[in-house]
Amino acid sequence: MSEILIKASNLSKNFKDFWGRTKVEALRDVSFELHSGTVLGLLGPNGAGKTTLMKIILGHLYPTNGIISVMGKHPSDVEAKSKIGYVPERATLYKHLTATEVLKFFGEILELPSDIIKSRSDQLLDMVGLHHAKNRLLGEFSHGMSKRMGIAQALLNDPDLLLLDEPTAGLDPLGCREVKDLILILSERGKTVLLTSHLLADVEDVSDELLMIYGGQVQANGKSADLLSEKDMLQITMPRPKQEIVNKLEKTISELAPDSRFSSPTKSLEHYFLDIVEKASKTQDTYGARMGAGVADYLKNTGDETKISEQPQVEDVTKPAEKDPVVEQEKPAENKLEETVPEKEEVKEALVVEEDKSEESIPVKEVVVEELVSRPVEAKAEELKKEVPVPVKEKTVAPDDPPGEVELVDEQQEKKEFIIADDEADKEKETESEIDEDFLNNLMQK
Repeated sequence: MSEILIKASNLSKNFKDFWGRTKVEALRDVSFELHSGTVLGLLGPNGAGKTTLMKIILGHLYPTNGIISVMGKHPSDVEAKSKIGYVPERATLYKHLTATEVLKFFGEILELPSDIIKSRSDQLLDMVGLHHAKNRLLGEFSHGMSKRMGIAQALLNDPDLLLLDEPTAGLDPLGCREVKDLILILSERGKTVLLTSHLLADVEDVSDELLMIYGGQVQANGKSADLLSEKDMLQITMPRPKQEIVNKLEKTISELAPDSRFSSPTKSLEHYFLDIVEKASKTQDTYGARMGAGVADYLKNTGDETKISEQPQVEDVTKPAEKDPVVEQEKPAENKLEETVPEKEEVKEALVVEEDKSEESIPVKEVVVEELVSRPVEAKAEELKKEVPVPVKEKTVAPDDPPGEVELVDEQQEKKEFIIADDEADKEKETESEIDEDFLNNLMQK
């Protein structure tokens, strides 16, 4: 007996308005079981409650009444969620990232080793036919290409339970065929798939069991073969014989069963379309989605990669890292520091000489400004008053004096005098503003 992955008993979900009154009864007494290795087709018209049921399974919504367990645990359990893959109806991935970056981002969230992320990303992009567009931004993808990316990210953790909400919506027949092949491969590996789709032919091709909902209630639940079989009809399939034999068979059966009918089977439109695309892909190229390279090896479980829990890389993560040979080669250079010390000292002496020269070449104006900026304004003013002598004004040339003899005031003293005057002016403005404020306050009190 296979393991029960999902068990729901009398599930009900009501959506209420602002006043707490029931506005929509999305689900009503829904009960079913989903065993491992089974593909379950969840069917129903728009608004029947299919997406609501999926969100309850994922733990995104809580049921109003009833009990549900996923892998024997509550749907919100983190361990159970780590084994689930989900493809929503509308894939909302990061449009500013490339296809490779998106898969790397989700792989790091899942805490997968970097080599596993790279290997699986390449395989998944090959599988969904997007390897040629792996460096393109998702914002440049069409709706169908974005849907393919959603399928790729859902399979990155090799899930035991895969939930597909309208996975073929917006896909071309080529993509639909690849999704169905993927579901069949996963089923053969013992994976469990819950599928919703309005394309009944797709559900019929891959589903082992069917669960039909209408008005939030289960209308039918059972194996696909039992629900779809017509016990009143008989179909005989055989290679076409010679025309003489066909005529005899038709005559004999018509006499025994007048309502019988003979016809030759026709190729489905899907198979005809796939044949045309396969032939065209050999001679022409396209910027859109291409034919996939088949299901990824790790999903088939035929490659060297095994389950994540069995990966030796995960165990090696906790071990101390081996020494990098490049670092080992750099160590001898560190041992030669003593030999190069004299050279470094000579360089330092040369730098000191250059700094001394550069200080001498700095203008007096810049030196004064740097000194003043490095100390508070009041301290500078007091210090300048004590140390700086009274500046001597420029003397005019007397008629008796010989031409060219003029005493010039030292430029540095003029700059200091100018700065002191500015500081005193600022202080006067501050005192005036304080007086004005006191005057206004007294006036307001009166």
